[in-house]
Amino acid sequence: MSHAQNDARYVERGKMIHLDLPDKMDEELKQMNAGKNGHPFVYSECLVMAIIGIRLQLGIALRCAEGMAIATLGEENVPDHVTLWRRTKSLDASITDRTITVRGKGSMLQIIIDGTGMSPSARGDYNDANTR
Repeated sequence: MSHAQNDARYVERGKMIHLDLPDKMDEELKQMNAGKNGHPFVYSECLVMAIIGIRLQLGIALRCAEGMAIATLGEENVPDHVTLWRRTKSLDASITDRTITVRGKGSMLQIIIDGTGMSPSARGDYNDANTR
C-alpha cells in the first residue's frame, strides 16, 4: 500500500466522526482577522480547538482528524493535517474524567463528555445550559 493510499485510509476513518460545532465560528474568524497583517486566518480557533480536543480524547491521528473535519464541514475548505499540526503548537489541552479543555490565545473550549456522547461548547454555553 502506498503512502498516499495509507493517508487516504486514515482520512476516511475520520469521516465516521461528525462534530456539532457552535454557531459563533464565522464571527470569531472575523474577529481573528480584524487588523491582522499578512495572510488571513481561514479556520476559526474554535474549529481547530474542537478538532484537536476530540483528536486527543479519541487518540486518533491527524489525518483522521482531517477526515472528521471533512465529515463536519464538507469536502471544501477544511483544515488538512499539516494545518492542524501547525495550529496545535499554539494550543494547550488537558483531559479530566469527563471534560476536555483546550486553551488557545485568549480563548478556551471545553468538550463535555456525558452518557449521550461528546459536545464541544464555549464555556459560557455549557454553564448557561446548566443554570436554566
